Amino acid sequence: MKLLRDIRWLLPGGLLLLLTACSGGQEQATSNAAGDEQRDVSLTLYSDGGAMVRDRRELGLTAGEQILMLGGLPHTLREDTLFVQTERADVLSYRRGGVPADRASLWRRHLGESVTLVHEPPGGGSRERDRAGVLLGITDRHPLVQSEDQILWLGPDSPWRMRLNADQQMPGPWALALALDVPRDGQELLELRYRADGMAWQADYIAVLNESASLMTLTAHAGLINRSGHDWKDVQVQLLAGEPRDASDRGPQPMRAMAAEDAVSREAVGEFHLFSLPRRVDLADGERLRVPFSTAREVPVRKAYLTEYPAGRQVSEVVDAPVETRLSFSNIASGLGEPLPAGVVRFYTRDSEGQTQWLGEGRMGNIPTGQRVELSPGRAFDISATRRQADYRRTGDRETEISWQIELANARDESVTVRVSENFEHPTLILAQSHEHDRISSSRIDWPVSVPAQSTVRLDYRVRVRH
Repeated sequence: MKLLRDIRWLLPGGLLLLLTACSGGQEQATSNAAGDEQRDVSLTLYSDGGAMVRDRRELGLTAGEQILMLGGLPHTLREDTLFVQTERADVLSYRRGGVPADRASLWRRHLGESVTLVHEPPGGGSRERDRAGVLLGITDRHPLVQSEDQILWLGPDSPWRMRLNADQQMPGPWALALALDVPRDGQELLELRYRADGMAWQADYIAVLNESASLMTLTAHAGLINRSGHDWKDVQVQLLAGEPRDASDRGPQPMRAMAAEDAVSREAVGEFHLFSLPRRVDLADGERLRVPFSTAREVPVRKAYLTEYPAGRQVSEVVDAPVETRLSFSNIASGLGEPLPAGVVRFYTRDSEGQTQWLGEGRMGNIPTGQRVELSPGRAFDISATRRQADYRRTGDRETEISWQIELANARDESVTVRVSENFEHPTLILAQSHEHDRISSSRIDWPVSVPAQSTVRLDYRVRVRH
Protein backbone atom coordinates (compact mmCIF):
# COMPACT_ATOMS: atom_id res chain seq x y z
CA MET A 1 0.00 0.00 0.00
CA LYS A 2 1.36 3.38 -0.95
CA LEU A 3 1.47 6.09 1.69
CA LEU A 4 0.36 9.53 0.57
CA ARG A 5 1.19 12.97 1.91
CA ASP A 6 0.24 16.44 0.79
CA ILE A 7 2.89 18.79 -0.55
CA ARG A 8 1.72 22.34 -1.11
CA TRP A 9 3.52 25.04 -3.09
CA LEU A 10 2.66 28.64 -2.40
CA LEU A 11 3.49 30.45 -5.61
CA PRO A 12 4.54 34.11 -5.68
CA GLY A 13 1.15 35.26 -6.97
CA GLY A 14 -0.74 33.62 -4.11
CA LEU A 15 -1.59 30.39 -5.99
CA LEU A 16 -1.48 27.25 -3.88
CA LEU A 17 -0.37 24.16 -5.81
CA LEU A 18 -1.25 20.82 -4.16
CA LEU A 19 0.90 17.78 -4.95
CA THR A 20 0.62 14.22 -3.68
CA ALA A 21 3.86 12.39 -2.88
CA CYS A 22 3.78 8.60 -3.04
CA SER A 23 6.29 6.69 -0.98
CA GLY A 24 6.43 3.95 -3.62
CA GLY A 25 6.23 5.95 -6.84
CA GLN A 26 6.61 9.29 -8.55
CA GLU A 27 4.98 12.55 -7.50
CA GLN A 28 1.72 13.36 -9.23
CA ALA A 29 0.05 16.75 -9.53
CA THR A 30 -3.55 16.35 -8.39
CA SER A 31 -5.18 19.78 -8.33
CA ASN A 32 -4.67 23.51 -8.24
CA ALA A 33 -6.45 25.66 -5.66
CA ALA A 34 -6.51 29.39 -5.08
CA GLY A 35 -4.81 30.36 -1.86
CA ASP A 36 -5.13 33.68 -0.05
CA GLU A 37 -3.09 36.54 -1.49
CA GLN A 38 0.33 36.14 -0.19
CA ARG A 39 1.04 38.37 2.63
CA ASP A 40 2.00 41.32 4.68
CA VAL A 41 5.76 41.95 4.59
CA SER A 42 7.74 44.43 6.65
CA LEU A 43 11.48 45.18 6.55
CA THR A 44 13.89 46.73 8.99
CA LEU A 45 16.96 47.94 7.10
CA TYR A 46 20.29 48.47 8.86
CA SER A 47 22.70 51.24 7.97
CA ASP A 48 25.71 48.88 8.14
CA GLY A 49 24.04 46.29 5.88
CA GLY A 50 21.36 43.62 5.98
CA ALA A 51 17.67 43.56 6.82
CA MET A 52 15.26 41.94 9.25
CA VAL A 53 12.27 40.52 7.34
CA ARG A 54 8.83 39.75 8.84
CA ASP A 55 6.67 37.84 6.34
CA ARG A 56 3.08 37.07 7.41
CA ARG A 57 1.03 34.68 5.24
CA GLU A 58 -2.54 33.46 5.72
CA LEU A 59 -3.36 30.09 4.11
CA GLY A 60 -6.29 27.72 3.98
CA LEU A 61 -4.98 24.33 5.17
CA THR A 62 -6.49 20.91 5.84
CA ALA A 63 -5.98 18.93 9.02
CA GLY A 64 -3.04 16.51 9.32
CA GLU A 65 0.68 16.34 8.76
CA GLN A 66 1.87 17.91 5.51
CA ILE A 67 4.77 19.70 3.87
CA LEU A 68 4.14 23.25 2.76
CA MET A 69 6.54 24.63 0.15
CA LEU A 70 6.85 28.41 0.52
CA GLY A 71 8.37 30.35 -2.38
CA GLY A 72 8.92 34.05 -2.92
CA LEU A 73 11.98 34.23 -0.62
CA PRO A 74 15.22 36.11 -1.36
CA HIS A 75 18.39 34.29 -2.39
CA THR A 76 20.25 36.07 0.42
CA LEU A 77 18.07 34.68 3.22
CA ARG A 78 20.29 33.62 6.11
CA GLU A 79 19.06 30.18 7.11
CA ASP A 80 20.63 30.32 10.57
CA THR A 81 18.39 33.30 11.46
CA LEU A 82 15.09 31.81 10.21
CA PHE A 83 12.24 31.46 12.71
CA VAL A 84 8.71 30.26 11.88
CA GLN A 85 5.69 30.99 14.06
CA THR A 86 2.17 29.63 13.51
CA GLU A 87 -1.21 30.37 15.02
CA ARG A 88 -2.53 26.79 15.51
CA ALA A 89 -0.32 24.31 13.68
CA ASP A 90 2.76 22.65 15.16
CA VAL A 91 5.98 23.23 13.23
CA LEU A 92 7.76 19.89 12.83
CA SER A 93 10.74 21.06 10.77
CA TYR A 94 11.76 23.46 8.04
CA ARG A 95 14.57 23.43 5.55
CA ARG A 96 15.63 24.75 2.18
CA GLY A 97 14.23 22.57 -0.59
CA GLY A 98 11.50 21.82 -3.06
CA VAL A 99 13.22 22.99 -6.20
CA PRO A 100 13.29 20.46 -9.04
CA ALA A 101 16.90 19.59 -9.78
CA ASP A 102 16.33 19.55 -13.57
CA ARG A 103 13.68 20.08 -16.22
CA ALA A 104 12.62 16.42 -16.24
CA SER A 105 11.79 16.61 -12.53
CA LEU A 106 9.79 19.76 -13.15
CA TRP A 107 7.88 18.21 -16.08
CA ARG A 108 7.11 15.10 -14.06
CA ARG A 109 5.10 17.24 -11.66
CA HIS A 110 2.66 18.09 -14.48
CA LEU A 111 1.87 14.69 -15.99
CA GLY A 112 -1.65 14.69 -17.41
CA GLU A 113 -1.85 18.48 -17.60
CA SER A 114 -2.29 20.77 -20.59
CA VAL A 115 0.89 22.22 -22.13
CA THR A 116 1.77 24.28 -25.20
CA LEU A 117 3.95 23.06 -28.08
CA VAL A 118 6.12 25.62 -29.86
CA HIS A 119 7.50 24.82 -33.34
CA GLU A 120 11.23 25.57 -33.72
CA PRO A 121 12.37 24.00 -37.05
CA PRO A 122 16.12 23.44 -37.50
CA GLY A 123 17.91 25.84 -39.82
CA GLY A 124 15.31 28.58 -39.30
CA GLY A 125 12.63 27.13 -41.63
CA SER A 126 9.00 28.20 -41.67
CA ARG A 127 7.27 27.85 -38.31
CA GLU A 128 3.92 26.24 -37.67
CA ARG A 129 1.40 27.66 -35.25
CA ASP A 130 1.61 26.75 -31.58
CA ARG A 131 -0.33 23.66 -30.53
CA ALA A 132 -2.12 22.65 -27.37
CA GLY A 133 -1.26 19.27 -25.94
CA VAL A 134 -1.31 16.99 -22.90
CA LEU A 135 1.86 15.80 -21.18
CA LEU A 136 1.67 11.98 -21.15
CA GLY A 137 5.04 11.03 -19.72
CA ILE A 138 8.81 11.41 -19.64
CA THR A 139 10.89 9.00 -21.76
CA ASP A 140 14.69 9.16 -21.72
CA ARG A 141 14.32 12.51 -19.94
CA HIS A 142 12.30 14.04 -22.79
CA PRO A 143 8.54 14.79 -22.87
CA LEU A 144 5.95 12.55 -24.52
CA VAL A 145 2.99 14.73 -25.56
CA GLN A 146 -0.37 14.01 -27.19
CA SER A 147 -1.42 16.78 -29.59
CA GLU A 148 -4.04 16.79 -32.40
CA ASP A 149 -4.42 12.98 -32.51
CA GLN A 150 -0.63 12.55 -32.55
CA ILE A 151 1.75 11.33 -29.88
CA LEU A 152 5.01 13.25 -30.15
CA TRP A 153 8.30 12.44 -28.45
CA LEU A 154 10.14 15.72 -28.06
CA GLY A 155 13.67 14.35 -28.29
CA PRO A 156 16.81 16.24 -29.33
CA ASP A 157 15.89 16.07 -33.06
CA SER A 158 12.25 17.06 -32.68
CA PRO A 159 11.24 20.47 -34.13
CA TRP A 160 8.79 20.87 -31.24
CA ARG A 161 9.51 22.25 -27.79
CA MET A 162 7.18 22.09 -24.80
CA ARG A 163 6.28 25.18 -22.82
CA LEU A 164 4.59 25.04 -19.44
CA ASN A 165 1.76 27.41 -18.75
CA ALA A 166 2.29 30.38 -16.42
CA ASP A 167 0.45 28.79 -13.49
CA GLN A 168 2.67 25.68 -13.67
CA GLN A 169 5.93 27.42 -12.86
CA MET A 170 7.62 26.39 -9.66
CA PRO A 171 8.94 28.81 -7.03
CA GLY A 172 12.41 30.28 -7.50
CA PRO A 173 15.66 28.81 -6.26
CA TRP A 174 14.93 29.59 -2.59
CA ALA A 175 11.91 27.72 -1.30
CA LEU A 176 11.14 26.71 2.26
CA ALA A 177 10.01 23.14 2.93
CA LEU A 178 7.85 23.57 6.04
CA ALA A 179 6.58 20.42 7.76
CA LEU A 180 3.39 21.13 9.74
CA ASP A 181 0.89 19.23 11.84
CA VAL A 182 -2.41 21.09 11.36
CA PRO A 183 -5.04 20.29 14.05
CA ARG A 184 -8.11 21.11 11.92
CA ASP A 185 -9.21 22.52 8.60
CA GLY A 186 -9.27 26.28 8.28
CA GLN A 187 -7.21 29.42 7.89
CA GLU A 188 -3.70 29.38 9.32
CA LEU A 189 -1.51 32.40 9.95
CA LEU A 190 2.23 31.84 9.40
CA GLU A 191 4.93 34.35 10.21
CA LEU A 192 8.48 33.95 8.89
CA ARG A 193 11.19 36.03 10.50
CA TYR A 194 14.71 36.08 9.16
CA ARG A 195 17.64 38.25 8.25
CA ALA A 196 18.69 38.77 4.64
CA ASP A 197 21.87 40.19 3.15
CA GLY A 198 22.10 42.50 0.17
CA MET A 199 19.98 45.30 1.63
CA ALA A 200 20.88 48.43 3.55
CA TRP A 201 20.00 52.08 3.96
CA GLN A 202 22.06 55.26 4.03
CA ALA A 203 21.17 58.75 5.17
CA ASP A 204 22.25 61.80 3.20
CA TYR A 205 21.54 65.49 3.59
CA ILE A 206 21.05 68.53 1.33
CA ALA A 207 22.08 71.82 2.98
CA VAL A 208 21.15 75.01 1.08
CA LEU A 209 22.98 78.04 2.51
CA ASN A 210 21.93 81.67 2.26
CA GLU A 211 24.28 84.20 0.66
CA SER A 212 26.23 84.89 3.86
CA ALA A 213 26.30 81.21 4.91
CA SER A 214 24.70 82.17 8.22
CA LEU A 215 21.48 80.16 7.74
CA MET A 216 20.63 76.96 5.91
CA THR A 217 17.73 74.70 5.00
CA LEU A 218 18.67 71.11 5.84
CA THR A 219 16.76 68.26 4.14
CA ALA A 220 17.46 64.66 5.16
CA HIS A 221 16.95 61.71 2.81
CA ALA A 222 17.06 57.96 3.28
CA GLY A 223 18.50 55.83 0.47
CA LEU A 224 17.02 52.29 0.51
CA ILE A 225 19.33 49.82 -1.25
CA ASN A 226 18.21 46.40 -2.54
CA ARG A 227 20.78 43.91 -3.86
CA SER A 228 19.02 40.84 -2.47
CA GLY A 229 18.01 39.35 -5.83
CA HIS A 230 14.36 39.76 -4.84
CA ASP A 231 11.63 42.30 -5.68
CA TRP A 232 9.82 43.56 -2.59
CA LYS A 233 6.23 44.61 -3.24
CA ASP A 234 4.10 46.84 -1.00
CA VAL A 235 6.31 46.49 2.09
CA GLN A 236 6.38 48.51 5.29
CA VAL A 237 9.92 49.78 5.91
CA GLN A 238 11.68 50.79 9.10
CA LEU A 239 15.25 52.11 9.28
CA LEU A 240 17.54 51.40 12.20
CA ALA A 241 20.33 53.90 12.90
CA GLY A 242 23.24 52.32 14.75
CA GLU A 243 25.48 49.28 14.48
CA PRO A 244 24.13 46.11 16.15
CA ARG A 245 26.81 43.45 16.57
CA ASP A 246 26.72 40.50 14.18
CA ALA A 247 28.30 37.40 15.73
CA SER A 248 28.79 35.84 12.28
CA ASP A 249 31.06 38.78 11.33
CA ARG A 250 29.38 39.41 7.98
CA GLY A 251 30.10 42.79 6.52
CA PRO A 252 27.78 45.13 5.37
CA GLN A 253 22.85 53.28 -9.46
CA PRO A 254 20.52 55.68 -10.72
CA MET A 255 18.18 56.52 -7.94
CA ARG A 256 14.38 56.67 -7.85
CA ALA A 257 12.84 59.39 -5.72
CA MET A 258 9.69 59.14 -3.62
CA ALA A 259 7.67 62.04 -2.23
CA ALA A 260 7.31 62.21 1.55
CA GLU A 261 3.67 63.12 2.10
CA ASP A 262 3.80 62.40 5.83
CA ALA A 263 6.44 62.73 8.49
CA VAL A 264 8.82 59.93 9.29
CA SER A 265 8.27 58.72 12.85
CA ARG A 266 11.10 57.84 15.25
CA GLU A 267 11.44 55.77 18.40
CA ALA A 268 14.30 54.54 20.56
CA VAL A 269 14.91 50.77 20.37
CA GLY A 270 17.53 49.61 22.86
CA GLU A 271 20.67 51.61 22.20
CA PHE A 272 19.56 52.56 18.69
CA HIS A 273 16.99 54.75 16.92
CA LEU A 274 14.27 53.33 14.67
CA PHE A 275 12.65 55.43 11.93
CA SER A 276 9.39 54.29 10.28
CA LEU A 277 8.45 55.42 6.78
CA PRO A 278 4.86 56.71 6.61
CA ARG A 279 3.92 54.79 3.44
CA ARG A 280 4.43 51.28 2.10
CA VAL A 281 6.87 51.05 -0.82
CA ASP A 282 7.93 48.82 -3.72
CA LEU A 283 11.66 48.09 -3.84
CA ALA A 284 12.86 46.22 -6.93
CA ASP A 285 16.07 44.21 -7.03
CA GLY A 286 19.03 46.41 -8.01
CA GLU A 287 17.14 49.57 -7.11
CA ARG A 288 17.98 52.39 -4.75
CA LEU A 289 14.89 54.27 -3.58
CA ARG A 290 15.43 57.75 -2.15
CA VAL A 291 12.89 58.98 0.39
CA PRO A 292 12.78 62.55 1.82
CA PHE A 293 13.24 62.18 5.54
CA SER A 294 12.78 65.58 7.21
CA THR A 295 13.35 69.29 6.53
CA ALA A 296 14.58 71.99 8.92
CA ARG A 297 14.54 75.63 7.81
CA GLU A 298 16.60 78.66 8.93
CA VAL A 299 19.10 76.59 10.86
CA PRO A 300 21.86 78.88 12.21
CA VAL A 301 25.29 78.14 10.72
CA ARG A 302 28.73 79.28 11.82
CA LYS A 303 31.51 79.58 9.23
CA ALA A 304 35.18 79.34 10.21
CA TYR A 305 38.58 78.73 8.61
CA LEU A 306 41.11 76.15 9.77
CA THR A 307 44.65 75.16 8.84
CA GLU A 308 46.12 72.05 10.47
CA TYR A 309 49.68 70.75 10.49
CA PRO A 310 51.84 68.10 12.24
CA ALA A 311 54.20 70.72 13.67
CA GLY A 312 56.45 68.47 15.79
CA ARG A 313 58.68 67.28 12.96
CA GLN A 314 61.75 68.91 11.39
CA VAL A 315 61.07 70.67 8.06
CA SER A 316 63.61 72.48 5.87
CA GLU A 317 61.42 73.89 3.09
CA VAL A 318 58.65 76.49 3.07
CA VAL A 319 55.25 74.77 3.22
CA ASP A 320 52.01 75.97 1.62
CA ALA A 321 49.39 74.66 4.02
CA PRO A 322 45.75 74.47 2.89
CA VAL A 323 43.07 76.49 4.67
CA GLU A 324 39.78 74.64 4.95
CA THR A 325 36.32 76.16 5.21
CA ARG A 326 34.46 74.80 8.24
CA LEU A 327 30.67 75.00 8.57
CA SER A 328 29.06 74.05 11.87
CA PHE A 329 25.59 73.90 13.38
CA SER A 330 24.01 72.58 16.58
CA ASN A 331 21.47 69.79 16.66
CA ILE A 332 19.20 71.87 18.86
CA ALA A 333 18.05 74.44 16.31
CA SER A 334 14.53 74.99 15.00
CA GLY A 335 13.34 71.90 13.13
CA LEU A 336 16.28 69.82 14.39
CA GLY A 337 16.65 68.52 17.93
CA GLU A 338 16.25 64.88 16.79
CA PRO A 339 19.02 62.27 16.41
CA LEU A 340 20.65 62.58 12.97
CA PRO A 341 21.85 59.30 11.39
CA ALA A 342 25.34 59.26 9.89
CA GLY A 343 25.62 60.34 6.27
CA VAL A 344 27.04 62.74 3.70
CA VAL A 345 26.00 66.42 3.89
CA ARG A 346 26.09 68.21 0.53
CA PHE A 347 26.25 72.00 0.64
CA TYR A 348 24.67 74.28 -1.97
CA THR A 349 23.98 77.98 -2.36
CA ARG A 350 22.31 80.23 -4.93
CA ASP A 351 24.18 82.65 -7.16
CA SER A 352 23.08 86.17 -8.11
CA GLU A 353 20.72 84.75 -10.75
CA GLY A 354 19.13 82.29 -8.37
CA GLN A 355 20.89 79.23 -9.80
CA THR A 356 21.84 76.48 -7.34
CA GLN A 357 25.58 75.88 -7.08
CA TRP A 358 27.36 73.02 -5.31
CA LEU A 359 29.92 74.07 -2.69
CA GLY A 360 31.24 70.70 -1.54
CA GLU A 361 30.34 68.03 0.95
CA GLY A 362 31.42 66.36 4.18
CA ARG A 363 30.55 63.21 6.08
CA MET A 364 29.20 63.27 9.61
CA GLY A 365 28.77 60.43 12.10
CA ASN A 366 25.66 59.68 14.14
CA ILE A 367 24.73 62.94 15.86
CA PRO A 368 22.68 62.74 19.09
CA THR A 369 20.37 65.54 20.17
CA GLY A 370 22.26 68.58 21.48
CA GLN A 371 25.59 67.84 19.78
CA ARG A 372 27.38 70.30 17.52
CA VAL A 373 28.33 69.28 13.99
CA GLU A 374 31.38 70.66 12.16
CA LEU A 375 32.06 69.76 8.52
CA SER A 376 34.57 70.84 5.89
CA PRO A 377 33.06 71.12 2.38
CA GLY A 378 36.37 72.22 0.81
CA ARG A 379 39.32 74.60 0.82
CA ALA A 380 39.09 78.38 0.93
CA PHE A 381 40.10 80.04 -2.35
CA ASP A 382 40.99 83.55 -1.09
CA ILE A 383 42.68 82.60 2.18
CA SER A 384 46.10 80.96 2.32
CA ALA A 385 48.73 79.89 4.85
CA THR A 386 52.51 79.69 4.30
CA ARG A 387 54.68 78.27 7.05
CA ARG A 388 58.43 78.28 7.67
CA GLN A 389 60.27 76.49 10.46
CA ALA A 390 62.60 79.07 11.97
CA ASP A 391 64.35 76.73 14.40
CA TYR A 392 64.53 73.06 15.35
CA ARG A 393 67.05 72.01 17.98
CA ARG A 394 67.60 69.24 20.50
CA THR A 395 67.91 70.67 24.02
CA GLY A 396 68.19 67.31 25.79
CA ASP A 397 67.82 63.58 25.34
CA ARG A 398 64.04 63.87 25.46
CA GLU A 399 63.39 67.54 24.60
CA THR A 400 63.21 69.58 21.41
CA GLU A 401 62.62 73.31 20.90
CA ILE A 402 60.77 74.30 17.73
CA SER A 403 60.00 77.74 16.28
CA TRP A 404 57.45 78.38 13.51
CA GLN A 405 56.50 81.44 11.44
CA ILE A 406 53.09 81.14 9.78
CA GLU A 407 51.95 83.83 7.34
CA LEU A 408 48.18 84.08 6.82
CA ALA A 409 46.91 86.01 3.77
CA ASN A 410 43.31 87.19 3.28
CA ALA A 411 42.33 88.38 -0.21
CA ARG A 412 38.65 88.78 0.70
CA ASP A 413 36.86 92.13 1.18
CA GLU A 414 36.03 91.24 4.78
CA SER A 415 38.08 90.27 7.80
CA VAL A 416 38.27 86.59 8.76
CA THR A 417 39.53 84.53 11.66
CA VAL A 418 41.78 81.59 10.82
CA ARG A 419 42.33 78.90 13.43
CA VAL A 420 45.87 77.55 13.25
CA SER A 421 45.80 74.05 14.75
CA GLU A 422 49.19 72.50 15.59
CA ASN A 423 49.67 68.86 16.54
CA PHE A 424 53.00 68.08 18.25
CA GLU A 425 52.19 64.45 19.18
CA HIS A 426 53.90 64.83 22.57
CA PRO A 427 53.39 67.08 25.63
CA THR A 428 54.26 70.64 24.63
CA LEU A 429 55.13 73.82 26.55
CA ILE A 430 54.77 77.27 24.96
CA LEU A 431 57.89 79.42 25.40
CA ALA A 432 56.87 82.43 23.29
CA GLN A 433 53.98 83.48 21.03
CA SER A 434 52.69 86.47 19.08
CA HIS A 435 49.00 85.61 19.56
CA GLU A 436 46.97 84.05 22.36
CA HIS A 437 46.33 80.32 22.12
CA ASP A 438 43.68 77.73 23.03
CA ARG A 439 45.07 74.51 24.47
CA ILE A 440 43.08 71.58 23.12
CA SER A 441 45.21 68.84 24.72
CA SER A 442 48.71 68.35 26.09
CA SER A 443 50.01 67.88 22.53
CA ARG A 444 47.62 70.02 20.46
CA ILE A 445 47.43 73.83 20.54
CA ASP A 446 45.20 76.16 18.47
CA TRP A 447 45.85 79.81 17.70
CA PRO A 448 42.83 81.82 16.46
CA VAL A 449 44.25 84.64 14.34
CA SER A 450 42.19 87.59 13.04
CA VAL A 451 43.22 88.64 9.52
CA PRO A 452 41.85 91.97 8.20
CA ALA A 453 40.48 92.28 4.66
CA GLN A 454 43.13 92.41 1.92
CA SER A 455 45.86 91.91 4.51
CA THR A 456 48.55 89.51 5.75
CA VAL A 457 49.25 88.58 9.39
CA ARG A 458 52.13 86.47 10.74
CA LEU A 459 51.89 84.09 13.70
CA ASP A 460 55.19 83.37 15.51
CA TYR A 461 55.63 80.90 18.32
CA ARG A 462 58.29 78.83 20.06
CA VAL A 463 57.58 75.62 21.98
CA ARG A 464 59.41 72.90 23.89
CA VAL A 465 58.30 69.35 23.10
CA ARG A 466 58.98 66.54 25.62
CA HIS A 467 59.39 63.13 23.93
